[in-house]
Amino acid sequence: MQVEVQAQTALFSARTIENWLDAWETLLDAASAMADVPVGELPWLSRTALGSLQALHGLRTDVVRGHPTQHAAVLEQVARTPDRVACRYGDETLSYRALAARSAQVARALRACGIGRGDRVGICLSRSVDLLVSVLGVLRTGAAYVPLDPDFPSARLAYMASDSGLAMLITQAS
Repeated sequence: MQVEVQAQTALFSARTIENWLDAWETLLDAASAMADVPVGELPWLSRTALGSLQALHGLRTDVVRGHPTQHAAVLEQVARTPDRVACRYGDETLSYRALAARSAQVARALRACGIGRGDRVGICLSRSVDLLVSVLGVLRTGAAYVPLDPDFPSARLAYMASDSGLAMLITQAS
């Protein structure tokens, strides 16, 4: 059998295409050897590819106990070093105390709108200190945040917002 691949070389490197062909060959070999197995359960990574992927996992890292949530870890840091710089973006800097205060304001505003555990809140903000404040504010309500890139086309953003079932959207005027 002969396989020909046509691809945009501006988008895909030769190595990427080689990886695709390796996966295709592995899948075909498995399909011929295991005809009774559904296609979705067949292996498609060669031993070499699987080994390379497993090597990326690195060493096991234990979860730090005592922090049930990300925002709880931030609040613990506020207690230890309230005036230390928590985040910096461009010319704007926030201390842990200021980060906690601003994220608490966001959380209160969201709760006042009925946002709570299990809800999903979209965050469509450019990279900024406000982005971090909003993420922490949403997490403090028990809700989940859905990141939405403001540079995406409006139709894509509308689809993502609809598909994820947002209860609220945090965005900026621009």
